[in-house]
Amino acid sequence: KPWNLKKENKTEELQNFIAILIGVLRIVAEEIAPLMPQTAQKIRDQLKSDHIQKGAPLFPRIVEE
Repeated sequence: KPWNLKKENKTEELQNFIAILIGVLRIVAEEIAPLMPQTAQKIRDQLKSDHIQKGAPLFPRIVEE
């Protein structure tokens, strides 16, 4: 529960958790690239800079009309 780390002011632990999460997302992007190249590129683009950039949802919810 990373939000508890924030509430408890455990900044270093939260930063470590986020760093691990970003690393996992980079691996996921590489693994899905052969099957979903555009989605993998979108993930890479959002993780490219020193801080994460929020983009459009990669998997928007399907809304029934």
